[in-house]
Amino acid sequence: MIVNFIWQGKPSEIKKMTLVGEKSKGGLKMIDFEVMATALKIAWIKRISQNSDSSWKTLTEHFFRKQGGLSFLLNCRYDAKLLNLNSVSTFYHAILKYWQANKPIILEDNPH
Repeated sequence: MIVNFIWQGKPSEIKKMTLVGEKSKGGLKMIDFEVMATALKIAWIKRISQNSDSSWKTLTEHFFRKQGGLSFLLNCRYDAKLLNLNSVSTFYHAILKYWQANKPIILEDNPH
């Protein structure tokens, strides 16, 4: 979206790697929003996966009640593409996909 704004819908005149690259290597050090979004989703997953009774988790459990609840899903093997997630927001759908793809890495960093 940012690149589209900068170039006003025209094809980018600067490669993405140049935009996000280090200044010392000729880049512009712009934030790579795809990487940032992935990191934020993974951080969100880590918070969700921690065993706590925080009140904000009630909403996430509600969204996934038809699938057994989010706590249940986080402890199961599943293919997010095969789950019926029509009642779940695209944000939480993306969270499940990131969890599925990164679960071994996340659990390795947070053994609790």
